[in-house]
Amino acid sequence: MIDTIGTLLLGAADASAVASESHSSSVEMVHIATTLGMLLTASLLAGLASEFLRLPKVTAYLIAGLLLGPSFGDVIPHEHHLVLEPLTKLAMALVLFYLGTLFPFDQIRRISRRAIPLSFGELVFTVILVTVGTYLLGMSAAQAALLGTLAIATAPATTMFVLRETNAEGPVTSLTGTLVTLNNLVAVIAFELVWLAIEVAGGDASSSIGQTVLLLVRSLGGAFLLGLVGGLVISYACEIMHTRRWLVLLVGASALMLGLSESWELPYMLVFLVVGLVVVNSSSGTQKITAQMDSIGGLLTVVFFSVHGSELDLNLLMDVGMIGAGYVVLRSVGKVAGI
Repeated sequence: MIDTIGTLLLGAADASAVASESHSSSVEMVHIATTLGMLLTASLLAGLASEFLRLPKVTAYLIAGLLLGPSFGDVIPHEHHLVLEPLTKLAMALVLFYLGTLFPFDQIRRISRRAIPLSFGELVFTVILVTVGTYLLGMSAAQAALLGTLAIATAPATTMFVLRETNAEGPVTSLTGTLVTLNNLVAVIAFELVWLAIEVAGGDASSSIGQTVLLLVRSLGGAFLLGLVGGLVISYACEIMHTRRWLVLLVGASALMLGLSESWELPYMLVFLVVGLVVVNSSSGTQKITAQMDSIGGLLTVVFFSVHGSELDLNLLMDVGMIGAGYVVLRSVGKVAGI
């Protein structure tokens, strides 16, 4: 485990050379390892404080990053956010991998009877409310449609981290995981379709309709294919390898698939949902596999939330004005009222 984490961190440190040209005069350039150390140390202290105050650790990690970011301490160079991005995406990928494992074929029919109607009502109500509301607030029809589509997604990392932290179990917890998975699956596909429709309707697409549709099919089909192959490889490799080698296998395979997704411009969220779905239905050791991912997933989750907290600039919240506030309110109402 230590070797695997070290490899990830050393990779991030090497990449920092590319992003070390300049920084704002208010922040002295620091090494990427220093930035990572500050984020982890601040998150550790914030996590201890959250236990005393009985707050979710997710909130604590975000606040820790916020205090180091441009809104307060301003000690994190902007370039380092780009360097750490692969780690945050890997953390998200592992969460989506886990979500995919919640769908064994023998339970899909039972789960879908209750989850699909709930998900459908929530998604439709949210999309309509956000699209119409933001359009009335001054956004163009295309922009409002994109915002409505983005509103479908539910933060998988936050949801699953809180559920695990509270040791939540039972039918409501299972249903929550299912709804999060369905929401994000629909969001990825719907965004691609809406973007295609906007390009076609606007008549300013850089290619013909046929070529654009082909790119869409390539993107979604490629994601499904990569996830299928990756899931089968992981399942087979775990069957023939000793358990002590699984962690390196899982992290290596996940990093490779993430890199291929980025290079081939495939939606990596969809890739890892498919990976989890394939693994749970083709491997007899799914629980052991997810347990192995937990051993590094916890660290990556801390990095994920602290980095995103450090990216938040509260001054920019004032710039979004009524549209931003309206989006938050409309999306919240849609998510609650649509169920």
